[in-house]
Amino acid sequence: MQQLAQYNFENYIRNTIFHAAREAIENHQQQEIPVVLLSGSTRVMVTPIAQAMGFNDIACTELELIDGTYTGGIVGPFCIRDGKLNRGQDYCQQHNMNFGNAMYYGNSISDIRIFEKIGYPVAVNTNPKLKEIGDQNHWRIEYW
Repeated sequence: MQQLAQYNFENYIRNTIFHAAREAIENHQQQEIPVVLLSGSTRVMVTPIAQAMGFNDIACTELELIDGTYTGGIVGPFCIRDGKLNRGQDYCQQHNMNFGNAMYYGNSISDIRIFEKIGYPVAVNTNPKLKEIGDQNHWRIEYW
């Protein structure tokens, strides 16, 4: 699985990463702010992205692995919508971080619950509906 994920990253993702995303991560790290990749994808798929971009950690959907074999099940919540919000909040609590002081960059309307609850929401490359909601809530909006 790791080889497939690395292949996917190298051939389909690496060249699509926005320079501004890398700059944002570097800026936070220079300020000694931990940068965590919160994703609905699985750890095996996002690890190459996290490594290439310099994330400190990953909070994501976890696949069940028994005796070195993926079972097809997941461990914990599926990390989308409320599950993603809960995963982010749990991560902060487990690492003595304040979710209300955290910043979240996202580009999906499915992340609306996180945008509503996180301390510093940043909507990136929004579609019209997310932009409208972001504007109404005075969220920071960036276009990379």
